[in-house]
Formats: sequence, C-alpha cells, structure tokens
Amino acid sequence: MDTPLITALVNLPALNVVGGGRPYQIYEGANTIQAAYLTATIAGVLATDAEVDAQILGVEVRDGDAVLIDWFTPAELRNVYDHFHSKYGAKAADSGVIPIIHLPDNYPLSMTSAHFGLGRLADDKSGLAKYKITVLWAAIPTIDLLLPTVIVDPTEFAAPMGRHLRLERFASTWAGATAQVIPDLFRDSNALFCHELWFDTSTDVIATISVRQGNENRMLDCSVAVLDYEMHRAGGVLVVDRQIIPFNTLNDPSSNLQIAGKAPVVVTPVWAGAPAAYDVLKIMEYEGRVPA
Repeated sequence: MDTPLITALVNLPALNVVGGGRPYQIYEGANTIQAAYLTATIAGVLATDAEVDAQILGVEVRDGDAVLIDWFTPAELRNVYDHFHSKYGAKAADSGVIPIIHLPDNYPLSMTSAHFGLGRLADDKSGLAKYKITVLWAAIPTIDLLLPTVIVDPTEFAAPMGRHLRLERFASTWAGATAQVIPDLFRDSNALFCHELWFDTSTDVIATISVRQGNENRMLDCSVAVLDYEMHRAGGVLVVDRQIIPFNTLNDPSSNLQIAGKAPVVVTPVWAGAPAAYDVLKIMEYEGRVPA
C-alpha cells in the first residue's frame, strides 16, 4: 500500500480573515499538485479541531473550471484523510491543520501506468491552469492566520492533468423504514470511477445495501456489517455517523465502480427507520479538467 512520492512544499500567502467572508488563494506555479493543507493559528498557537470546525464552515477547491472539493467542512476533510491513512498510525489531534487530498489513496499508484496528480497545463495547452482554495468563515472568527501549503512534485513541470480524486455531495431525503431506490447518484457524471459512498447515518442507520449496474448486481442485499469488515481488511477505518460503501477493497484499481462508459448505476439502501433529509459524500476519480 505504500505510495512514496517525491514532494516539495510551497506556502501560499495567508487567506484573509473576514467574518462571514469567502477569501481565496491561488497557486499559479507549473509543478503538479498532489495535496494541500490549511494551517490555522490563534496568536501564534495552533488552533484546536473544535476551534477550526466552529470558525471555518466550509472549504471549496477548484482547478480551472473543475470543482475538486464541493464545500466540505474541515471535519469531513479530516475524516477522509483519517479513513485512508489511520492504518499508518495515529496523527496528532488539534494540529490546526485541514488536509486536502487529491491523489487516490486506496491502491498503490505503482500498480498502474496511468498518470496521477493535478498537472498544471490547461486542457487546450494554452497556458497554466489556476488552482484555487476558498474558505467560508463564520461570523466572528478568532483564528488570525490561515496559511495554505501546496504539496507539489518538483520533478514534473507543466504536465497535463492526470487522475485525481474529487469529493462530491449528493442530497436526498427519505421518510420510511423501507428500500430507497436511488437511480441518479451518478447521472451525467464524467467520472472514471467511484471509490466509495459515505451515507449520512446521523439520524438513521442502513440495514442492507444493493448496488446494481445495468444487469449486474455489484452488491445485493448486502449487510453493512460485512462491508465494514471488508473495508477494514483493505485498511480503511470507520467514520462516525457515516455508513461507508467501499468499492475498492483489495487494492486493485479494476475493482473500483466504473462509471465512464458503463451502464447506469442504481443504489438501494434499506433504511431501518426514516432518515429524513440526509446527504451522501462521493469519493470519485476523474482524469483531466472535465466538469463533474
């Protein structure tokens, strides 16, 4: 599972601290981007996770016109990081850091010859695309410094955009303890693959899940307890108030749920009760600066 990478760290100018504002910062360099981090401090001391969560309401990341992270909270971004990387051991809590991950993390990148990372060359090769991080501040923040750090590959210059993860959100509602047929989770998507689905279970839990693609059953009335074991076997960790539906469990790129060029996917959770309004976080893999 190790994916050693040659990286360089580039600090961007700090984001403005404006109550209720949406300041942004842009990376205009030519090196391929692998990840980014936002570090929050208060009077020179790293902010706690609780302070970050209360004062930064959301993070959006765009690369040119492509939305890579669609307004995820700091807690959600930490959960994504921890889900894939806790197998390496615990990291420090209350570090003031918001992780922004762009490389696929559930299979070794050496297993495929595909090109990965956010290459900076515009799709029409006319110049370099702009990588933009935007945050939404709460009304009265006490964080006085928010520093973006971009992780780049110093060996790759003005490359095309390769394969990368995007974090998307699907809103839904359901009012009964019955099967909910969801035919539009991936409708009109330009993604190559879906790696995982994270169902919000803060108000209700899922008993079983079915995933059907065309005439093929990828999962049929599958116990979520079994899925939890499979996810653990692959190195993923559980997330509070999220039922994770993993498609890549054995570190094999071909086991992802392929979206591009395949039949439509229908996902059917059977709810134990009535979840009402909820959302599904989608961890998707794309190639190129295409719209979602």
